[in-house]
Amino acid sequence: MGDSAWSRTHQKEPIAAEFGKALDRFDATGKAYRGHVGYINWETVVGERCETFDSVYTPGKSYAFVSRADNLKQAMDRGFNLVGLSNNHSRDCTSPDGEAMTAQATAALGDAKHAFHGVGDAGRKNDVKVTTFVAQGKSIRVAFGSLYLGSRRACTGSVCANDKRALFENLRGAAADLRVVAIHSMNGTTQDELVHAGIEFVKSYDGDVVFGSGPHVWKPVRVVRKQSGKTGVVFESLGNFLHPNLAAQQKNYIGRALFDPNSMALRQVQVIPVHNTGTDVKFSTADLRTLPSNLKLKTSERGGFANVKP
Repeated sequence: MGDSAWSRTHQKEPIAAEFGKALDRFDATGKAYRGHVGYINWETVVGERCETFDSVYTPGKSYAFVSRADNLKQAMDRGFNLVGLSNNHSRDCTSPDGEAMTAQATAALGDAKHAFHGVGDAGRKNDVKVTTFVAQGKSIRVAFGSLYLGSRRACTGSVCANDKRALFENLRGAAADLRVVAIHSMNGTTQDELVHAGIEFVKSYDGDVVFGSGPHVWKPVRVVRKQSGKTGVVFESLGNFLHPNLAAQQKNYIGRALFDPNSMALRQVQVIPVHNTGTDVKFSTADLRTLPSNLKLKTSERGGFANVKP
């Protein structure tokens, strides 16, 4: 899932934690967004209060967010187990320190089945998280990391551009069956950088899935051949998902990748268009024929899919 939060800009006292209720309004069954592994990009500082934001509130020009940790617990209870934290809002709060506050809050939530990555202790922020799930009776290990590509290349407690190589090497070296990275861009230039980094991750670092975000609108989906001969998928931008402070628009999607649990080969890619409407998300009627891809998407009930050749 793309850009998400449960917050309004420059509110010192975060709004009540109701992310779970919004998910239930969208799909009470959870079938549209749940899988063995569920990813979401969380675009706020996590904590109970921010005294001082890093920007002055200017309507329509500046944005800064803090959200309650209970929102993430609600998301976890509904199947999300990979949470990307490194983005342009990771440092929105200067008092208390936003990175430290987020790291403390998410450390208390993480466990063997749920991974938060992108903000953490400065000395270990590039350590990847490995979670385990069971599919068709087989235990599958997933290595996960989150990276921000923005104007600030080095960050104290966040994984930023200068950390890319270390993060990618750690993901490649992890004892895992699947390797997933979330990458967040800031503008057109860094979105191009995101695409190149995503392709590099799949080709050269044995990556399996790249979840891109940042442009607030969908961007192409592409399957990339690894040096090993297998394939991975790059969702260049999922767009938005569920965020009360984002403008409504229809060109966003839920990106899904299906793997053979025995060979771990990518078998199918799915996209489900969604319409972010502030405090709600709905299924979108946007035409998937306008979504660039090197796959030939076939129509499904809620979106499109393409089988991937070995």
